[in-house]
Amino acid sequence: MQFKCQINGDTKWGQPFSTSGSKASHYKQYYGGLGSWNDGVNWTFYLYNTSNLYIEYKSITYNFQEDPANARFVASGVVSDESNYYTLLYRNEWNYCVMTLQDKDADFSSGVFSYVYETWCSMNSGTYDVILKNNNEGNGLFEFKKYQTEVDTYIYYITETASATPNNIYAYGGCEQFGAWPGKAITAVTGVVDVFPDGVIHFEGVNQKIYRIPITTGYPDGDSGIIFNYNGDESKTKNNIIAPHAGYYFSTETENNYVGPAGHAIEFLLDAEAIRNAVTAHDDIKQYSVCGISSADAADICNAFNALNDTAKQYVVRTTALTYKRDGSDGDEMVTYKDILIELSKKCGVDTGLSSSVNVLSTYAYDNPSTLIIVVSVIVILSMTSIGILIVLKKRKLE
Repeated sequence: MQFKCQINGDTKWGQPFSTSGSKASHYKQYYGGLGSWNDGVNWTFYLYNTSNLYIEYKSITYNFQEDPANARFVASGVVSDESNYYTLLYRNEWNYCVMTLQDKDADFSSGVFSYVYETWCSMNSGTYDVILKNNNEGNGLFEFKKYQTEVDTYIYYITETASATPNNIYAYGGCEQFGAWPGKAITAVTGVVDVFPDGVIHFEGVNQKIYRIPITTGYPDGDSGIIFNYNGDESKTKNNIIAPHAGYYFSTETENNYVGPAGHAIEFLLDAEAIRNAVTAHDDIKQYSVCGISSADAADICNAFNALNDTAKQYVVRTTALTYKRDGSDGDEMVTYKDILIELSKKCGVDTGLSSSVNVLSTYAYDNPSTLIIVVSVIVILSMTSIGILIVLKKRKLE
């Protein structure tokens, strides 16, 4: 090979240099450049290399393996008991490679390492992946990623419309569980659930799709962050850390655009609907009705509402549900969950702190209990006892 350069518009060359290599067998790093002017024709050329990059802890060596797809080197499974310091072998200057960090007891007499003493580092006890990635500035960057316990959890993705979302979810910081960028279509994720599929429950009064997305956290078998996107870079959110059970919104402007209380409110509604949907028809009480909920179940719902923080409560009381018209005429209407909670509070005697000058449910409900029925066909997830049980409800008949 020869290197060509321009000097005052004239083409100059480095001295010819021969080398060989292959994908199967090659040096990890080459460093070369043009040196002194030689015979007025060519510049001298120099080349340095190293065949190995590693991190060493307590005399155990962990080699860095190439990861070309991500432009990095990775040393996996480095174990620390917090009793010693580690050694890193990497480039110290552009033209040769040395250890940039050594054991505490290393010999510094050569002068090469004389400046290193104040950069000692130790790892907390645990297992790590050490990642070397060159940012084209100086000597590159090291990242230490500690292994964490794998946890299977879920999040809620709150859309803006009643139509199926066309967006993708991409997870990062570990195993990229939804695949490489741009990830996987949300509707195609294994185990995803459309929590209010029939539009009978309008979260915060809006008819919108909400998806419960299973996700795994923990390094290296899970991830730590997510990005929602449409067609990859065409439209994408900022970075979001994974917050279990939280509700996420699409935002191109704000990082971590999620609300924990929104997810808690959704789970409360799913639990409350599961109890109400278990009501069976008897006497003058219609199946699936609010009036058919027992006082004990009503107390459970009211107590669960009281356990929410104020922000989550606001999400709940702004939510509406489709019912028969309360005046007995044909057709349906939306009733706020605030009104439903007021009714349940009266039934069980548990104060929810909600009030209404005119109880829009009780006036007609107690006179005609067979008429007040919330019409809904949903797939709900019971989480009152933190057990994910899937219940499929049959379509209700209008009687």
